[in-house]
Amino acid sequence: MVRTTLLSSSIPTGSINKHMNNTQSHSNKTWIGLVIIVVVAGIAYFYMSGSSANVSNSTLSSSNAAVGAQVLGLLGQIQSLKIETGFFADATFKTLRDFSVPIPAVNVGRPNPFAPLSSDVVTK
Repeated sequence: MVRTTLLSSSIPTGSINKHMNNTQSHSNKTWIGLVIIVVVAGIAYFYMSGSSANVSNSTLSSSNAAVGAQVLGLLGQIQSLKIETGFFADATFKTLRDFSVPIPAVNVGRPNPFAPLSSDVVTK
């Protein structure tokens, strides 16, 4: 009984709880890490195993039909657009000027970027 008293009095209770919390925290982190690795490995296996081959042709044809219907709908909307070209004949449009500045062509870099520099070339 005296021995128990000495041990319990020499080790503060807070440090035991702190040690247990650190151990539990480390254990939780280990489990979370393992779960993440398993999930990532499962996702990688799913994509690498060619799971797209398991998709039936009827599913592909129905999704292709849906996409085709959307494309045809958008094409119909584009074809129904009427562009007004009368503003090209307007005097205000004709007075517009182009103030763009031509950009001169500049040689950028070397013809062969992997060739040694002229100062590095050793002649024999």
